[in-house]
Amino acid sequence: MKRWAWIAAVVFGVVLILGAIGTWALVSTTLSNQRITVAEDATCLAGKRVRGPFSAYC
Repeated sequence: MKRWAWIAAVVFGVVLILGAIGTWALVSTTLSNQRITVAEDATCLAGKRVRGPFSAYC
């Protein structure tokens, strides 16, 4: 029983990591395609194009 528990946990972790990578790629592609520009009066990345989740948050 213990053996199956850690195998299931590892498989579940790998699935979550792959899902996160896929989500990051989808969000980055969508934001880049929308050609959004950060406002000039923003505290960071002012006037730069939004290319991913971090630049969208900033």
